[in-house]
Amino acid sequence: MRKKVAICIDWYLPGEKAGGPVRSIANMVAHLHHDFDFYIITRNTDYTEEQPYTTVPSNEWYKFSENVQVYYFSADQLTKAGVAKVLMHLAPDVVYLNGMWSKEFTRWPLSILKKNNFSGKIILAVRGMLAPSALQIKKYKKKLFLQVAKWRQVYSGIVFHATNETERQQVLSVFGEDTQVRVAPNLARTDG
Repeated sequence: MRKKVAICIDWYLPGEKAGGPVRSIANMVAHLHHDFDFYIITRNTDYTEEQPYTTVPSNEWYKFSENVQVYYFSADQLTKAGVAKVLMHLAPDVVYLNGMWSKEFTRWPLSILKKNNFSGKIILAVRGMLAPSALQIKKYKKKLFLQVAKWRQVYSGIVFHATNETERQQVLSVFGEDTQVRVAPNLARTDG
């Protein structure tokens, strides 16, 4: 039986303004959609835009391509309860969270999954957000957030995705040597 992979990301295709993270997820999905069923949960606008996409529907599953469906949340429907309903109804085998700081697409899903005793795998891609230079931006807010998250064991039981050894070391330096980290480079663009 094919595994269901839910991906939570702030922006996705057809949007392109968010750059690297969107491209990284699109490339991963393009390479792996023959082996997994992907369900991408995102918002219905591009980065910095307020106008919804006109080429895709909002607030329903949309068949984006073979074995890939996308749920584009409108701003008025993007609530923790809304995300919980979509995510828990989907009942994925794996949840892939893109980035550390997103309230809607990382913190809410993590909270929802933990509250519902999710038994599948949770993978969190750090996307360079634990690099020393990145942690200097809003330094005290991030430091406090990470201290509280560690104290509350928010990230216990999850697997971190690092794209290289440097990023792996950054995860270990923040969360400790016992943290599960898997290194997998970003995949190249494909025509398929």
